[in-house]
Amino acid sequence: MLQQPEYLTDYISLQFGEHVRLDGYIAYDQPRGLLYFITDEGCEVLSVVLEAYGYVAPPGCVWIKDWSEHTGVTEQLVSLGAVSYEKTVRVGPFDSLAHLVSVLPSQAKARN
Repeated sequence: MLQQPEYLTDYISLQFGEHVRLDGYIAYDQPRGLLYFITDEGCEVLSVVLEAYGYVAPPGCVWIKDWSEHTGVTEQLVSLGAVSYEKTVRVGPFDSLAHLVSVLPSQAKARN
């Protein structure tokens, strides 16, 4: 669970898959290297660990999967100014995409 997250955005909406749209905040837990989407109902971890495939995120960066319900989430986060795209790799038995992103300084006006 989040200890002391840095809120990167004000209250925003994210689309998950075709039919789910959620409102909340993007937050970064730097000590753990995790990116979260915090809603009124809880939090969704947006980042993924890819060490099993030989990919380690450098400090200040996270990997975000681009499959299942997270398809298109990276593009939304880039357009919101929460992260900056670095590169894409293919992982797993289905050659799925994952994006390395740099976490940008907070754009949130009142949460931090």
